[in-house]
Amino acid sequence: MKRLLGIVVVVVLLAGCTVQMPATPQVEKVKTLPTPAIEMVSTVETIGNLDDMLEPNSFTAAFFLADNPNDKGWNAAHYRGITYLESLGKVVRRNGLSFVIETPNKERMNIVVVPDNGYTDNVIEKNMRDVLDKYDPNIVFGTWFDSYAATLRLADEYPEALFEHISGYPLVASTMGKNGNFSTYFIRMEEGDYLACAAAGLLGLNKIGIAATFLIPEPNRGINACSLGLQEGLSHAGYNPDTAYVQVSLTNSWLDGPQETEAAKGIIGAGFPVVRQMADTPNASETACNASESVVAIGYGTDVKDTATCALGTNTWVWGPHYMESVLNANNGTWVPEDKWDGFEQGAVGVVSFNTAYLSQEQISVLEGWKQQIALGKKSIFAGPIHGYDANKAKLFLPEGAKLNDMQQLNMLWFEEHVHIGEGTLPTPIDEPYTAPLQVLN
Repeated sequence: MKRLLGIVVVVVLLAGCTVQMPATPQVEKVKTLPTPAIEMVSTVETIGNLDDMLEPNSFTAAFFLADNPNDKGWNAAHYRGITYLESLGKVVRRNGLSFVIETPNKERMNIVVVPDNGYTDNVIEKNMRDVLDKYDPNIVFGTWFDSYAATLRLADEYPEALFEHISGYPLVASTMGKNGNFSTYFIRMEEGDYLACAAAGLLGLNKIGIAATFLIPEPNRGINACSLGLQEGLSHAGYNPDTAYVQVSLTNSWLDGPQETEAAKGIIGAGFPVVRQMADTPNASETACNASESVVAIGYGTDVKDTATCALGTNTWVWGPHYMESVLNANNGTWVPEDKWDGFEQGAVGVVSFNTAYLSQEQISVLEGWKQQIALGKKSIFAGPIHGYDANKAKLFLPEGAKLNDMQQLNMLWFEEHVHIGEGTLPTPIDEPYTAPLQVLN
């Protein structure tokens, strides 16, 4: 897959605008946090012995999670999606996170859930292989970025099973592997990032600090979409969108609660009025809400309203319909390899719990209107004019009337001009030329 650049910023100046921006603090760089040590303690034993629970000779779906669903974030969202399968019938047995469903026609289906697989390739492969050898699942789901390599290798080794992998760099699934049994799936979470950050702009809050994870295309899209949404909100509310400032603080981990807390503290200490949670726990949002009445948060993945009462809203992820469709297709023989990427249009992304303590009903209606336009294809997040830069410090431009295609978005290694990244943390420069519609200005 080609590695295309991806950084975007929409610069829209309000000519003759007399509206004054609220006073904002002097912005300082937020330091990048060190890479945390990862302690691998997981084995397939985390699911216990399922021999007495599973229905023999029945359809089996196996879901592998990076961590535990009690993270209130990424893994919690996936487990919500997995439990959506309970609507297929009634649960007749449970063992930890796993369960057996009996459908109305008395067919039984085994749903095996393996948490705490971590982020080390050989451990992930071992755990997947253990389940494949012991329980012979019909379909296997790798639900996080780091499970890609193991999932693809095992798809080649176990031709009778079907495999789906999330996140990372979606490829043309039909060309992956040698057995035609490998698919990718993801959601357009950047649509939710755009809308959630637009809420801050509608309030005249022009500076957002993001507690982020890694600078790979998946979070890069969300970072850039947040910046573009912030500018959209500012412009609509009568403020100058060119005053938007998005600072990124990296934890270098998908899930590390203490690191996320420290990132949020650094953002708040630098004077940012908005903390954007963009990692797998709600720690950043909760830290913001506990810090000061002048700071607000934006949640990520799983609704944070119960523990982060200052959150303007949360962009949430809805995996259930996809898991339902894939399991049913695998069971009835209609599953085919594909690259699936759903968003507002399919109900795979949502923005929930808009906070009426901060946002008026009129502002919420504006946000809902933009959501509807995106869902209907009438509004594109990554449409020109957009200015950005890449790791080579080259200036990029997306002209008015042009927009990025899916593959350009899926390989986004550049940033919108209002996004600020700490020195030494930019993505590796690409060695391939830009393709239209991106233009290099210097």
